[in-house]
Amino acid sequence: MYITIQKAREIRDAQKLLLGKLHESLPLARATFTIGYQGGNFDAEDLRSNGRVWFVHRVDRDSSVKRNWNAFGDASDLRPNGSNKIIVETNVALDGKSGLVAGLFVKDSESGNRLLIHSGKIGGGKKGIGKSAFLAWYKGRTIEYAPSSRDKTMLRGILVADLDSNLVVEQVENFVRAVRIFKQGEAEQETDGLSDDELRKRADKAAGKKPGAKATSGIAFDRDIYIAAYAKRRAKGKCELCKEPAPFESAGKPYLECHHIQWLAHGGYDSRENTVALCPNCHRKMHIVGDSKDIALLKKRAKGTR
Repeated sequence: MYITIQKAREIRDAQKLLLGKLHESLPLARATFTIGYQGGNFDAEDLRSNGRVWFVHRVDRDSSVKRNWNAFGDASDLRPNGSNKIIVETNVALDGKSGLVAGLFVKDSESGNRLLIHSGKIGGGKKGIGKSAFLAWYKGRTIEYAPSSRDKTMLRGILVADLDSNLVVEQVENFVRAVRIFKQGEAEQETDGLSDDELRKRADKAAGKKPGAKATSGIAFDRDIYIAAYAKRRAKGKCELCKEPAPFESAGKPYLECHHIQWLAHGGYDSRENTVALCPNCHRKMHIVGDSKDIALLKKRAKGTR
């Protein structure tokens, strides 16, 4: 049976183990990044990333609940100029009282195996974003745990990482990806009722500034959902590179990922002409290979000329 770790010393040990595993696999990014959160933003010089996920840690002793602040984001759009959105925080209270934060460490009462758990409290400030909706949607591994050794009432949370395994980063990546997909799917429901013409107008209005010129304090959604929705509607359920149908559905719609032809990190604009909808394989290909012929083809397709 898994039981919540409540002793401060054990929490410190578990957090140290988590940091060790993440630092081992996530290289330190040699740049300063602005991180946006609900209360504002701050500059991070210790951000770590492997090109797929990024991570920043702080010990927050100023909040009402003193915590280990563990923030994760999608590294595909990570940029040194402009604010970077947090996809999910897995914060752990320093005193083990996990009711007011989303993260906690638990351990197996027999083996002592330790896990990082997320309660499922996915914030966003919009209808449809919350713990019950996310837990009902989530298809990954969940864990039953007791709040304490004395309280055997079983709660359910989401596995973020098995701290005693060699798969910590892979497990974190899967969790962050799931949260991103869930939030994007919920946000895109706002665009479903718009006509093609209205969606185009809103996408163009959203693209009025280069990314980074507009500060953001939000952490839940891609800033310009209309541009992303327009690219996916233009694609009509098919990858705009390989032209194969989307490999599966999410929230009842073909799952495609938005990609900026010229990366935001390299000065690209968040606009219709720079945004395409790709299947996961082609999206990863563009970030790893970035073939010039593929780039030229996507530029034409984004403009509707091929």
